[in-house]
Amino acid sequence: MDSELKAHLEAMEFRLQEHLDQTLGTQASRIDEKLTSLESRIDGRLVGLESRIDEKLVGLESRIDGKLADLEFRLREHTETVETRLLAEFWKWARSSDIKTRQHAGSIAAMDERLLAVEERLSELERRRHQ
Repeated sequence: MDSELKAHLEAMEFRLQEHLDQTLGTQASRIDEKLTSLESRIDGRLVGLESRIDEKLVGLESRIDGKLADLEFRLREHTETVETRLLAEFWKWARSSDIKTRQHAGSIAAMDERLLAVEERLSELERRRHQ
């Protein structure tokens, strides 16, 4: 009986092992199918997400380009305005400086004539004195 029991137990163990292998194989197959389905859905969602992100980035780049172009335009306008103001003020200063320089040149010429006249008188007086 021991050998009969042992053979019976071995047969049951074999059937149990076959049943477990079959059940686990089926479960593994179903898990693989579900994982494949899940991967496919995730891939689809990622593609959709990437597409939306790309659209948002294109829109953002467009807005940034527009803002930069506007900023460049305003900067050019401001630079031109500042240059115009500086040139106008420099021209005013140069004009008044030129007028003052001409006045001083005229005054210096008049002083040179007077100094020359004084030198001539002095020379005349010195000549008379030595005679």
